Amino acid sequence: MNRISGTFNTPASGDLYICIGFLPDWVKIWNTETTNEEVQFWSKNFRSSEMIGGQDIDDDGTISPVTVGAGIAPYRGGHTVTAAEATAGTYLVADPSPDKRALGTGVAINKWTLDTAASLTGHWNDVCNTTYVGEGSRIKIDGVWYTVTAVTSNGEAANEVTLNEAAPSGVIEMLTGMYDYIAAAAGKVTPKGFFIDATAEVFNATTDLSFFEAGTYA
Repeated sequence: MNRISGTFNTPASGDLYICIGFLPDWVKIWNTETTNEEVQFWSKNFRSSEMIGGQDIDDDGTISPVTVGAGIAPYRGGHTVTAAEATAGTYLVADPSPDKRALGTGVAINKWTLDTAASLTGHWNDVCNTTYVGEGSRIKIDGVWYTVTAVTSNGEAANEVTLNEAAPSGVIEMLTGMYDYIAAAAGKVTPKGFFIDATAEVFNATTDLSFFEAGTYA
């Protein structure tokens, strides 16, 4: 039985393929931003024509069936990504270089300082690259994982980084990107995964931090 999860940047428009390496039996997607709290669920056992594309669950709890071609579907992979698709982020794969500590303009980020415990804020020792690091990044400090919930400027000055906990000052062992799944590079042959149609309610025509779980039945 396989089970996998990850975050991704929901596109403003366009179909999306999330390439997880296997064909899932079920997929659940959450738009985690407060303005668009949508959930979409699909199972291979939704075998009726009315719900073969899954179901939308709106923020008010309304459940709507989704027909074929308008929601989630298995994706069998094998496509060679074009330059245009790489730019658009049509195909997403697991980030091949998840550690972003050395992508800033200064020295590699390796030290965390807690500035204000009450506000869960602190800073790291040099500038980060905010193209990759920000809300949704994960940070490992002295063997313990935390989540970055906000970065002001580049995170190198007092109280510029907010975590989900007041992490004690210590050594930063890893700092991930905001998204676990990122655009596949041009020329890459895509692994298997699942497809999300551009009209899926979870997108809601915006760019948001979204989260998925997918797996197979026993």
